[in-house]
Amino acid sequence: MDTYQTIFSERIRVQVNSWGKQKDLAQEDLYHLLHTIKGTAATIGLEGLSVEAERLIGLLSQENNQRWPESKWREFVTPLLLLLTSGVIPRKRTLPSAKLLLIDRDPEFVSLFKDYMEAKGYTVLIAASSKRGIPLFYDEKPNYVCFSIRKDADDEMHFFETIKEATFGLLSPTLGLIDPFSDDTQQKLYRLGVTDAIPKHTALATIDALIENRLHLAFRLRTQVTTDPLTKVFNRAFLFENLEQQKQQWLTHTIPYSIAMIDLDNFKQVNDTHGHLVGDEVLIRAAEHLKEHLRQEDRVFRYGGEEFTILLPMTTAKEAKQVIERVLFHYRNTLFESAHASFFSSFTAGVTEMTSGSTTSEQLLAEADAALYRGKHTTKGSVSIFQADIDSLQPEQSDKHVVISVVDDDPIIRRLLTSKLSQLSLQHHGVEVHSFDSGPRLLRDQLLDRNAQHIVLLDGVMPEMDGVEVLKTLRQRPNSATIAVVMLTGRKTDTSIIQALQLGADDYMTKPFSPDELLARVQRLIRRTKERK
Repeated sequence: MDTYQTIFSERIRVQVNSWGKQKDLAQEDLYHLLHTIKGTAATIGLEGLSVEAERLIGLLSQENNQRWPESKWREFVTPLLLLLTSGVIPRKRTLPSAKLLLIDRDPEFVSLFKDYMEAKGYTVLIAASSKRGIPLFYDEKPNYVCFSIRKDADDEMHFFETIKEATFGLLSPTLGLIDPFSDDTQQKLYRLGVTDAIPKHTALATIDALIENRLHLAFRLRTQVTTDPLTKVFNRAFLFENLEQQKQQWLTHTIPYSIAMIDLDNFKQVNDTHGHLVGDEVLIRAAEHLKEHLRQEDRVFRYGGEEFTILLPMTTAKEAKQVIERVLFHYRNTLFESAHASFFSSFTAGVTEMTSGSTTSEQLLAEADAALYRGKHTTKGSVSIFQADIDSLQPEQSDKHVVISVVDDDPIIRRLLTSKLSQLSLQHHGVEVHSFDSGPRLLRDQLLDRNAQHIVLLDGVMPEMDGVEVLKTLRQRPNSATIAVVMLTGRKTDTSIIQALQLGADDYMTKPFSPDELLARVQRLIRRTKERK
């Protein structure tokens, strides 16, 4: 073991030994240790330990207030202690621990594949049939999917067609193992959209190399999709994915978490006085400062413009306020320089905590934003905790918040537009981007009830309900004046476009279009709508 691994292993042993002095053990303490091991072990090269900790977390009861007698918790953590004692370090990978799903009914191949891949540090999920594989795929969301396919096997083809769109959305590569191999089957799989299709008798070492290669590509693509290009922190699209995951953990274990909304003070003045290049440098260094001075478990997201969001796991609002105040103290002492002068910067922050009343991620963000709004209008350069009795979404805030909804049945278009629109930067305006695969899903969602300015990018042709019908329904809503609609069409002469404009569509674009052009069009539409107000 290297130095970090030795120190970490010793720390775990000391923690476990200290528990022996207690009569029993709170499950919350057990969860905290496993969560720490899961996050840290893989980082320092102990992937097997991380995988085992993740498995044990999944076995914990949802009732977090349980207490465990010594005999029970010692038996539970024994697999971890054995891994530490053995000193066996799995081969290091440059990728995070990945989950593989194998669909195969051959017990001999399943056993060989599972043993080989688990020895390489993967978590391997097994399904003996497509019927079992489909729910396992949607429940576990694996990073990579392998499935064996016989010649003219409709069952396996149906399996892939069922999960195909979801694999694109999750950026999960797929591998068809053909037995017996034929060029026709391989070509058919490629045309269906399978990432790779090879003979099943290919050596496991070659399959392992192929899987690692594809996971590297998927990981790099996911990094590009989830990272803000200017500041290199996570973007807003990835924020909502993280918030939903954190909420599910809260529902299972009731372990607190908080979020903070941060807004750089006087940023417009920085741009006006020193220029936009200096403004960009301030944003970049602010993001670097946040990453450097926050805790390892905290995550930083660029929310839009000069606003950042911080996710603080296992943290109460009071603790989060202390963390952000410490970061603010150091940030105030950061010197910025331009051709004109040297200057210092500061930020104002609002903090809130997940409680039984905060049922949605959007509500959490609204609470943090309300606390931020109070701080901006009372004491800039401060950190405020949301207080339900005095904080509310002020009428002025609805004017500064823009909610964009992408409605398209093509998952690639949805992901592309969501990623691009998440880069949208508007002075003094927060921007949220959501996506829906059909019109009815948008109409059923409570998102449109939000007191905000709405932009809907609406595909004209969709199977369940076409864009014109969705537009008609939108224009019948009481808040129709706050909803701007851009129709997306594949034909310049499409008569539905004329109909849509007559029904109240604000603009339209013809596919294929440049994402940058769409971004500029949306910015103009937002400004135009606000001028009408």
